[in-house]
Amino acid sequence: MNTRTLSEQYQTLTTFIYAGELADAFTEIHTQLQLCERADLFDEYEKLLTTYTFLLRYTFEGVNDPERERIFKHLQLDMLNLADNLKDALFTKFSTEKYYADKRTAEREIIKHNHDFSSILEKIKLIENPELIERKTLIAVLFMYLQSVKFTEAQSELVQKSIRSKALKIHEKALIVSSLTVSLLNRFDEHKIHTLFAFYDANQKQIWQRAIVGIVLAFFVHDSRIQMYPALVKRLEQLSEDNDIEKNIEQIVLQFTKTKETKKISDKLQNDILPQVSKMKLADKLDLDKLLTDKQIEDFNPDWEEVFEDAPDLLNKMEEISKLQLDGTDVFMTAFSQLKNFPFFTQTHNWFMPFYKENSDAVKALATGTESFDAHVFADGLQRSAYICNSDKYSFCMNIAMLPESQKKMIAGMFKMELHAMKDIDEEDELLQKGLKTKHLYTRYIQDLYRFYKLHPWGKEQALSNIFDSDLDFYNTFFYKFLIKNETLLRTVAEFYFKKEFYHEALLAFGKITITEKNARRIFEKMAFASQNLGDFEQAASFYERADLYDGNQLWLNTKLAFCYRKLQKFDKALEFYKRAEADEPQSTNIQANVANCLLNLGKYNEALQYYFKLEYLEPDTPKILRPLAWCALVSGKIDTALKYYDKLIALKPNEYDFINHAHTLLVAGRLADSVQSYNQAIKKIGVAETISSIHEDAVHLTENGVEQSVIQLLTDFLKLS
Repeated sequence: MNTRTLSEQYQTLTTFIYAGELADAFTEIHTQLQLCERADLFDEYEKLLTTYTFLLRYTFEGVNDPERERIFKHLQLDMLNLADNLKDALFTKFSTEKYYADKRTAEREIIKHNHDFSSILEKIKLIENPELIERKTLIAVLFMYLQSVKFTEAQSELVQKSIRSKALKIHEKALIVSSLTVSLLNRFDEHKIHTLFAFYDANQKQIWQRAIVGIVLAFFVHDSRIQMYPALVKRLEQLSEDNDIEKNIEQIVLQFTKTKETKKISDKLQNDILPQVSKMKLADKLDLDKLLTDKQIEDFNPDWEEVFEDAPDLLNKMEEISKLQLDGTDVFMTAFSQLKNFPFFTQTHNWFMPFYKENSDAVKALATGTESFDAHVFADGLQRSAYICNSDKYSFCMNIAMLPESQKKMIAGMFKMELHAMKDIDEEDELLQKGLKTKHLYTRYIQDLYRFYKLHPWGKEQALSNIFDSDLDFYNTFFYKFLIKNETLLRTVAEFYFKKEFYHEALLAFGKITITEKNARRIFEKMAFASQNLGDFEQAASFYERADLYDGNQLWLNTKLAFCYRKLQKFDKALEFYKRAEADEPQSTNIQANVANCLLNLGKYNEALQYYFKLEYLEPDTPKILRPLAWCALVSGKIDTALKYYDKLIALKPNEYDFINHAHTLLVAGRLADSVQSYNQAIKKIGVAETISSIHEDAVHLTENGVEQSVIQLLTDFLKLS
């Protein structure tokens, strides 16, 4: 049985439970238990089924039980917990994916060594040096232990006691928080959520930021479950009293929103910018030493204009990428995704390791043994860098050992310059924008999570539910509505998606904004435009019509409405709005062309012909104008005019239908031999069958212009036998 089927079964089961359809839920549980063969889970199933059977019996025997609703809700929670245990058991049994293979190994080790959090922690305390391999091994064990165990209240309390322990280093506590987070995204655990709240409350630098990200993700993923736990709702109430919570939630939500753009940026770098840079041989054309001046680091290199003359739009593209980087957008995924195969990353917990310059793995990688490369300066600069996530910093270090000496020297020099600049502006930035460092921590950590779920086998094999593949519609969740009191963030998210052309997500977000007299037209226009770009022209027209109720740019709106109705082949409505647009901009050839096309599709050939004549005067010998003009002349009986323009088309670059319509015109004019020659030109392009099919399609126009049906029949036979 594959994991996809197991996931679908779990989804079906939990849907029954949430809907209160417990009889169907019990049936589904019983079916899945046959696959599981776990006696303890079967016992739990029978216990819950008995409880529900008694509840139903007492209800319909007329027993008035004031506790019935509470018992029912408690039963739902117990069944959800059983569903979780059943899912774990089935995935552990059947899944061949690395996550469950690692989990099985961890569970065997826990049993073999009688591991629990306290015993692992005590062993860690005995090894004072955090860089010794023995201690690092225990941290890896602890990370997997937290993945493998569903917490009890007692286990949660044990972990919470470690929060203020001086025996654990900051980076080790950060790994505990990350393990709890990954575990929670895979399986609901009320006590682990409470543990994350405890880490958040402790307010330790680098730790509380990870904890609140974990809380936000847990509340997002398990949204339909949160309200069933009064203790978690109470924690939300307490969280709402935090003065900075709205700002923190805003920064987290916006950073997750920006991850939607990561793939698009990676593709742009891979397919657009990097190939151009490669062609230019940028390293040969740039004197890299001139990039390092005593001026501010954002100064332009005076040689760049000359360098980029081979690709004039490349500089603009690179400037755009640089601005995105400063704004917290992930621009390094392409470069560093290729550098995750070092042994360091075979240890799952290292994907979440905060970068610190004393890390023995980083120190070893940077120990080149040469004076030209100052490893300490490099590591210090890397640690201070706000725009590279932790995972990529380690990739950078591991890759250094493989670089030629000249490149190491150049990189060291660049980092030395940047380090001086960063030291100068560090305190100034923090004073100018309180919370800037917190924002950077969110950015780097969420980028670490993104790399893990996109590149690590646990995420790539989809053994874990990938948060980054979801709509990331935080605004639809209970916790968001509970904590965020205004729509500013929602509007920001919607506008971001719209600007970046994520129209599906933009449409969902705009649809949640409260419509007012002030914002109505703009929102309806953008919802319409998003729908239009998603190919839903019916919905787009509906939103444009609603926008039309409010004052604004009528020309733009009329052309959009006309376009949508034209795509829907409602040419009468399209013509109505193109006529309105024409009144506002009578000189627009594009609008006139669309009016003409609508008239043609409505069979108003004489009216259409007048527009095409005007267009042909403005743009003579243009095939896209000559074709409909000649056709309108033909079907309206203006044969001399039609011949004139078909002769022009044939003299240009005719397609098969130009030959067919030219032949039609010659046939109507009585020039039978010439018409056959033109039909044969079409046959050379598309064959006899398709040519004859076109003749039959247009037969009504031929007969209306005096060609007898018998002639058409003889013509088709002649073409077949020629």
